[in-house]
Amino acid sequence: RFTGVLMPLFSLRREKDGGIGDLTALEQWIDWAADHGVGFLQLLPVNALGEDDAPSPYSAISSVALEPLYLSLERVPGMSFPLPPYPEEMPPLQLPGGPHLVDYARVRAYKRHLLDKAWVVFQNDSSLSHERVEFEDWVQKEGQWLEDYAAFRVLSIAYGTTAWWRWPVLRPPREHPAKWRFSPFFYPCAPSRRRRAKSPLPPVPRLRTPCCHPRPAPSHGWAAPPQEAGS
Repeated sequence: RFTGVLMPLFSLRREKDGGIGDLTALEQWIDWAADHGVGFLQLLPVNALGEDDAPSPYSAISSVALEPLYLSLERVPGMSFPLPPYPEEMPPLQLPGGPHLVDYARVRAYKRHLLDKAWVVFQNDSSLSHERVEFEDWVQKEGQWLEDYAAFRVLSIAYGTTAWWRWPVLRPPREHPAKWRFSPFFYPCAPSRRRRAKSPLPPVPRLRTPCCHPRPAPSHGWAAPPQEAGS
């Protein structure tokens, strides 16, 4: 028998987390679990979410990409320190708001602003040349899914919806605007800065969280729409 804990990643709060639970907080919980004989930690899905003010973990826009809001900002190459304080005194951008709830709209604006600034530093800082080579190698290794996802992410922000069938242009030319390179920037950040937990959890059977909305992720449908019958 195993004792385990089910926890949404967004609820694992810590000091200076930018308004939402993140991967550093998850590491701290892994250490806690190892110290207290807890056999497993089960999370809700952590895949990339759309631009909704209160997105469900089950409404992912990709079955491959992870949600960058969970990234620990202090681990991002090019991030400037100290981080500006999270604007707790700012009126909530969605209701309900407050220090004990995740205001996705405000968290997204805060973290995206800092990631934009880190991306500029990452591209130009000579001390990060090795990390840039690793990033480009990673982009090439991941291949077509990453290019499709980056394009989908940028266009969905530009058009204000992940419903690609409502976009005015469904098949833009496959060019490489600068923003398309920024979109996957944060995904290799967490693995490259990850430390090993104090002690590993014992092996347990893999658990599957039931999905309430069994449908293809929007970015995959846009990149490879279903073909007509007989085609």
